[in-house]
Amino acid sequence: MKRKSAILVAAFLFFVGCNGDFSSSGNSNNNGEASAESLGNDTIDGGTALVLGGGGAWGAAHIGVIEVLLENEIHFDFITGTSAGAIAGAFLSDGYSPSELREEFTQIKLLDLARPSLQGIGFFRIDPVVEYLSERLNTDRLEHLQIPVVVTATDIETGELVYYDQGPTGLLLAASMALPVIFDPAEYDGRFLADGGIINNLPIDAAKAAGADRIIAVNVAGSFSDTGLPEGRVEYANRVYNIMRQAMYSTDGADVYIEPDLSGIAGIDFEAYDEMIKLGREAALAVLEELKEL
Repeated sequence: MKRKSAILVAAFLFFVGCNGDFSSSGNSNNNGEASAESLGNDTIDGGTALVLGGGGAWGAAHIGVIEVLLENEIHFDFITGTSAGAIAGAFLSDGYSPSELREEFTQIKLLDLARPSLQGIGFFRIDPVVEYLSERLNTDRLEHLQIPVVVTATDIETGELVYYDQGPTGLLLAASMALPVIFDPAEYDGRFLADGGIINNLPIDAAKAAGADRIIAVNVAGSFSDTGLPEGRVEYANRVYNIMRQAMYSTDGADVYIEPDLSGIAGIDFEAYDEMIKLGREAALAVLEELKEL
């Protein structure tokens, strides 16, 4: 049981932490950069984009940022997200309040989602995650969410970064956080999809592709202060994923950039949600005047 828990904790670092053309489901390329063409969801028509990055348990900091935005009536027209950011954005767009988001993040039961993959290529099946997310959401299609959401994922066959603004909500959110090796990839529309953070952990390019005029980017994986040799496999995995996240994002194109200082909290510390939410609030309040000027 301890080994199973350790693997699951590592797997959810991105949970709460593409050559081709645009189609009705999304855009893909193999450089982590997006085309200027519009995505398939015609409800996305420029405006202000809220970009939410991946980051495991650190994703809880998004809730604090969202609280400040809503309290100060900072408007955004659509959301792009990777992994934990995609999940936070989709739940918000589905009608969850910040307090309900907080409750949802703290109630995730990782062991309940663990189903060994006997035929797949990961330790665990992805379908229980798909089922869990689908059950928790009221909206079964991305294009039907109250606020348009663009989700990123990685095509593991081609190495392409794929953007989706249409399709099954639970499946595409699960794909966006499906850490390779730990989870089987999610299969959709002829692709085998894994964590979008492998290529781009802060999908500003997806916002540009959707025609955003203004971009608010929230990076919850920018802090890295670990030193010394990791102790144990989980800490080792956490360190590696943190290093990956540092490399896999760019802030270019963000009109307002928000980065909560989470350096004192481990990316697998699922008991520190209140502190992370507080730090998210503080980071957003620090740039509140910039936000109001958008």
